[in-house]
Amino acid sequence: HQHYDLVGVSNEPDNDLLEAPDDFRGQIREIFNAYVQLTIAMANSNIGETKRQAGNLLTIIGQADMHLLAEKEHEIWMGHAQVLTSTSESILKAEDVETARLILPALSDQLYLSLAKFQVKTGGYRMFCPMALGSHGAYWLSDSEEVRNPYMGSEMPECISRKEKLN
Repeated sequence: HQHYDLVGVSNEPDNDLLEAPDDFRGQIREIFNAYVQLTIAMANSNIGETKRQAGNLLTIIGQADMHLLAEKEHEIWMGHAQVLTSTSESILKAEDVETARLILPALSDQLYLSLAKFQVKTGGYRMFCPMALGSHGAYWLSDSEEVRNPYMGSEMPECISRKEKLN
């Protein structure tokens, strides 16, 4: 299996925020909503539903209309979309939920950066599970305060050590 590292990219956004039309921000919000459905399927340890939701996420990422963006923002979004697409494709190809869970941190970190960089308001949360990935820990994003841990499934569905409000 592959491990995804965002080479040269911190999992914390820089302060160089980008302008984007509301229509484009709405499309990123739809990506976030599809991502949340993926994490719920993973929390339920259901590989069939995980794959279905990864496919849905891929479709929605592909529907984002980059032509709404100015040149600089367009170029930056292309890089973000490439990571979102490749990680979603890898989850779609995963043989089991455990493999999909190894890929989720890169997808989660990239989506977090995209939401921050393009100033997309979701009303959601960023949560951290210290037990994920063999106790290395990993983040995921949620649309509610309710903890549905995609890394631990039914073993420890409410395992969390940090929770922060997104915009």
